[in-house]
This record gives sequence, structure tokens and C-alpha cells, in this order.
Amino acid sequence: MAIGSQFYKDVSKIERKVWGISIRQFKAYVIFIGIAIVLGIEIFFLPDWAFLIFCVPTALILGAYPVLLLLDAWREKKRKIELYFYYEDRPYRSGQIRRYEKHEFTQKETVKETDSI
Repeated sequence: MAIGSQFYKDVSKIERKVWGISIRQFKAYVIFIGIAIVLGIEIFFLPDWAFLIFCVPTALILGAYPVLLLLDAWREKKRKIELYFYYEDRPYRSGQIRRYEKHEFTQKETVKETDSI
């Protein structure tokens, strides 16, 4: 959390600009150019039946990331994907609070503090 005032501006939400567009948008447009090159190669070198089979899935799979970048929704989708695959080890919870007895806190006579562990 940043402090905001007229002297100390919160720059954490400001994106750097390259040639008048943000780096995020620039990255998305560069990826779009790469996808256009790949699709152009598929258009010119594949027959019509193979074009329909390969070009549409290629455009959908490769084009999803730059579209999400331009819509500024990539961080949210990335977080959902990470949480889906993230394994978190949680202890078993029964939903009940266990009450301890007095005798559970007393040291057994067979156990000594000087015993080796």
C-alpha cells in the first residue's frame, strides 16, 4: 500500500510508456504480429481443408494471451490458473475444538529432560 499526496505520487499503478503506448500493450501488439506471421504461413502453405482445421485453433490458442493483455485481465486469469494447480498442504480439521485434560500436560515418569532425543 502506497501513500498518496501531491508531493509523493503513487506510481505503482502507472505503466511505463514506449512510443506512446504502455509496455503491456506493446508486448501484446508484438505477439499479435508474430501470430499474424504464423497464420500467414498457414494460409499460404496449407490446402483449404487443412486451413480450416489448423488455422482457427492456432488463432484461438495463440491469440488468447495478447487479447487478455490488452483487456488488462491477464493478471486475474493467471492468478486463477495458478490457484487451480497450486497444492496447499492443509491439516485435517474436524470442525471441533479438542479439550485437553490436565494429565496430558504432566511429564511422564519414564521421560527425563536429559534423555537423548
